[in-house]
Amino acid sequence: MSARTDDERMADEALSIQLLAGFDVDTGKRISFAHYSTDERKARAALARIIREKVNGFSGELLALAIDPQTKSTWLDMRPARKIKLKSQAGPRP
Repeated sequence: MSARTDDERMADEALSIQLLAGFDVDTGKRISFAHYSTDERKARAALARIIREKVNGFSGELLALAIDPQTKSTWLDMRPARKIKLKSQAGPRP
């Protein structure tokens, strides 16, 4: 795996915050993703990359796969064992 640039890491951090906190770090506006929309899948992939960089071993890879089951693992024969569904604590917004 090639080293990622600071810009790539910052972009992943911003997408992850959108996914997990529900707001855009640049505009401060609240946002939400439709479940498994293209935008949510991109944000899940970003969060999974962060996890893979920070959490070593099987648990980190399994967590990344649970968050982003669409991205194939680089580990031989590793597949998602669980899938994580992210829901807003506040429920849907009008």
